[in-house]
Amino acid sequence: MSPHGKGNILANTNHHPYKLQENGTAPFSHEEEVSRHGLSSWKEAEWRVNLFVRALLVVCLSSWASPCDARSWHDLITAARERTQHHEVYDGSYRTLAYPMGDVPQDRGVCTDLVIRAYRAIKVDLQVLVHEDMRRYFTKYPRSWGLRRADPNIDHRRVPNLQRFFERAGAKQLISDRPKDYLPGDLVTWMLPGNLPHIGIVSDRIMPGSSTPMILHNIGAGPVEDNILFRYTITGHYRYFPEPSARHGLSGAEACTVKDPRHNDIDGTPEDRDGRCS
Repeated sequence: MSPHGKGNILANTNHHPYKLQENGTAPFSHEEEVSRHGLSSWKEAEWRVNLFVRALLVVCLSSWASPCDARSWHDLITAARERTQHHEVYDGSYRTLAYPMGDVPQDRGVCTDLVIRAYRAIKVDLQVLVHEDMRRYFTKYPRSWGLRRADPNIDHRRVPNLQRFFERAGAKQLISDRPKDYLPGDLVTWMLPGNLPHIGIVSDRIMPGSSTPMILHNIGAGPVEDNILFRYTITGHYRYFPEPSARHGLSGAEACTVKDPRHNDIDGTPEDRDGRCS
């Protein structure tokens, strides 16, 4: 399935397109929202400072045994926001990827690809991390796609697998209806209408006229930054900034390609594959 990258076509992390707004328009940009709501610049600046301080404290306290990498969440957000400058066709089709650091073409992507690409800016390769954990503990992961082995081409691009990985990594946070609980760089997952999972990154910008942070995500029309935090049912909240020793996949390993002639999309029920490089 290859959804078109039109403004009126939006899709979920289970990679099925649907319309977000009945009038067929894409969400308002941050700048448009500011103009519409007339939020004063000092109020937004004050909120950003508060977000920065809270995020800094959380990162420092959670890594008390090692140097505090205060820039991790900032770099993650910056990388995700940079993706909003790219035109992407929402395409969840199965592709053979390099390993490690495998990626789909830059003009293609789904919600998980935005997250994967953003984490690589802080030297975290979710492709390797998810694959290695699934390879060792396959039965701990969802069995929704008919696979019997881990597959580095697709596993990390599926929202339920990312959720399970973050849970196993101890990154799970409280799900609440309080905006202050969602810090910049946090990950949020939702269940969209039709039981369709979605994932995005909490921004350091706020929804004009409120204290609700914006979300960086790709819901079908390409990467955007808009207000969806409390629009859908939240199914997960995570804060994942691993120590440098846990950031695998960027060095010390030879790139390889897992070949598979069967190209099933992310939502298909692919046949068994050998998901390991030889």
